[in-house]
Amino acid sequence: MDLKKFKEKLLSLQPKLDDLLSEGYSQEGAQNILSNEYVLKPKETQKQFDSILLEFLNNYDLNFFSIRNISFDDILRYVGKYLLIGGIDGGYLGLDEKTGHIYIIYADEIDNVNTLFVENEDQFFEILLIFAEYSANGSEDEIEEYIERCEEICPLGNYDYFF
Repeated sequence: MDLKKFKEKLLSLQPKLDDLLSEGYSQEGAQNILSNEYVLKPKETQKQFDSILLEFLNNYDLNFFSIRNISFDDILRYVGKYLLIGGIDGGYLGLDEKTGHIYIIYADEIDNVNTLFVENEDQFFEILLIFAEYSANGSEDEIEEYIERCEEICPLGNYDYFF
């Protein structure tokens, strides 16, 4: 998947303002969701990367962008051998640059990372789209269906935490 396709699919999942308001969101809360979860804003200066993940992390303003409980930061840093690519409640998503695997790194388990999120960057973007779809259209009754869809993409990944 390339970033153009990811951005298009993400934008196509964006709910309507009226739908969010009818679900009980305030005007401000609904606007926050619409502007932060479904729209990627490019930075003025664009750089070329061999990796769509690095292109995403370096060429877009991610300070306010989030999907479900995954947030992103414009400043990349390392914890041990892992490049931190996203924040989650109580931890991070970390890229093992040697294998391309992305792991869930809980703050209290930094020295014992073993919870796989995805095996490669293509799976990462596909999973993010499933999360965004759930945010836009899903209900608690459908959580298992969304988890199964994630597991079809990466059978070894762990996704319960995100729904």
